[in-house]
Amino acid sequence: MANTLDKKHLTPISQAELDVAIKKHAMYANAKVGGARAILSYKDLSGLVLRAVDLSSADFSGSMFYDADMRNCKMEGSVFFCANLQKAHLNDARLARIDLRGANIQGVDFSGADLTQADMREGSMATKDRRGNISVKPLAGAAPMKADGKKTDVPVYTDDVDAREALFIGTRMHRAMLRGARMQGAILENADLTGAQMDGASLREAVLLNTTLDGIELSQIDFAHALRDEIQGLGIEDTFEPLPQLFTKHAVWVESGGVIGTRLDLTRYDLRAHKSQYIDFKEQNLIMMKARQAIFYHVRFSSAQIQACDFRNCDFRLALFDKADLRGSDFSGSNMMRARFQLALLYPLKLPDGRIVPTNMSNCNLRYADFTGADLKSVNFTGADLSYADMRGTNLAGADITGAITENTLF
Repeated sequence: MANTLDKKHLTPISQAELDVAIKKHAMYANAKVGGARAILSYKDLSGLVLRAVDLSSADFSGSMFYDADMRNCKMEGSVFFCANLQKAHLNDARLARIDLRGANIQGVDFSGADLTQADMREGSMATKDRRGNISVKPLAGAAPMKADGKKTDVPVYTDDVDAREALFIGTRMHRAMLRGARMQGAILENADLTGAQMDGASLREAVLLNTTLDGIELSQIDFAHALRDEIQGLGIEDTFEPLPQLFTKHAVWVESGGVIGTRLDLTRYDLRAHKSQYIDFKEQNLIMMKARQAIFYHVRFSSAQIQACDFRNCDFRLALFDKADLRGSDFSGSNMMRARFQLALLYPLKLPDGRIVPTNMSNCNLRYADFTGADLKSVNFTGADLSYADMRGTNLAGADITGAITENTLF
């Protein structure tokens, strides 16, 4: 895991103090009397607002920006050496030549940002005691994982950049230095990494759709299980009929109780963006649809009727389920990282014969998922990873989270 400073090593800073530092830095940049370069190393800036500010060439070494709002900021040439920016919002930021060595940027949103020539190699923080002895500073990170996926009891500190599950949608990363970077599960859709140095980088399970990798030695990168431009499994052309016709036949099948029509079965189909056409299930009647091991990356299911569906082991990353009716559906084992379920219905489905079927999300990857306002009564979340998920305003009565991971989950 990349370095993450424990807050006990940091000095908290208030929004008012930050605003003063921003003002003085602007005066410094314009050579005005009273100005001062912003040197905010080893500070805790978690949750603060730095939106649209210009802090180019500032020094934030070892500081924490957890969930900070840094959208549209300009921080070209700034130093974030061994800093923690987990869950920070850096959409459309101007970050050319930024120093992110050894930083923890797990889950950061860099969509639309400019990271040209950013330095994201390894880095270690060192300290000197009174006798002049230099030692690597203990930087508290998450405990390492055992082979069985469980955490060990012994803390281990490493110094590779942690960019797991970060969003780089439409990000410009020309000639960025990413050697050894950990980018497992990162979303690099429409990103431009032309000329980037990526020897030893891990892009396992990352999304690389329409990603420019010109001038990169690809043989030195781990692309295992990455979602790339090539269709994986069956494509939309393999349905033999246009989806609208399949939707109509499925609706007839549902309304007739299976007497006429045809049940929609998209098992092992790859239905993410295809040939510039966006696959859309919005407001469709998909009751009892079957689609095991299918790919629905970034697909919209908003306001759809998808009760009692079989969606086991699917890829629903970035999918939208806002206001959808998911009662009684089985999503077990699916990757639903960053999926959105705002105001969705997931409480148990009552069948005509009196049976009650709970919605099954056991063993799902629900990291960063947004459930705000959803009805999650009695949902089966056993063994699911709900880290960083937003579950505020939900009804969790009777929900089973036995064995679930709830690190930094918002309830």
